[in-house]
Amino acid sequence: SNIYEQSPSSAVDDAWNALSTARYTLLTKDEINKMHKSVEAAVEWPDGPGEYLMEFHAYHLLHCLDVLRRNSYHNFPHYYDAELLNPIHWTHWTHCLEIIRQELVCMPSMQLSRMVWQEGKRAPSPEFRTNRMCMQWDDFDAMARAREVPREVSAFSA
Repeated sequence: SNIYEQSPSSAVDDAWNALSTARYTLLTKDEINKMHKSVEAAVEWPDGPGEYLMEFHAYHLLHCLDVLRRNSYHNFPHYYDAELLNPIHWTHWTHCLEIIRQELVCMPSMQLSRMVWQEGKRAPSPEFRTNRMCMQWDDFDAMARAREVPREVSAFSA
């Protein structure tokens, strides 16, 4: 069965961590300018003057989805932590909700879900298991890993 649909466990956490660990890469000033961004506040990589640290947004989105996943299971002993009731965490959660909302509104899926009857239900329900035309995640992840730079924050300079 799909590990991402299983109940909370260390194996599920490991799968999510492997999927959502941030990947950083370097871009030159010209490459950043082509994105209509400025290097003014960008983090310059100390080992490569003129190269600036970037994060692939896909990993940030997956991280946010994982944050929301973990917190939706807050009553599971595997995840329960009284510290999570501290409102300081709510800012992170609302940030994650907003970043995912922005992504979905920016690039809405044109996928159609067939409406089907389910036994015992009075109204039709969407069929969620659909065939999708997707980018090959493994190819994207391999490209990101090939361009990846070390994550040691102490090596970064502003």
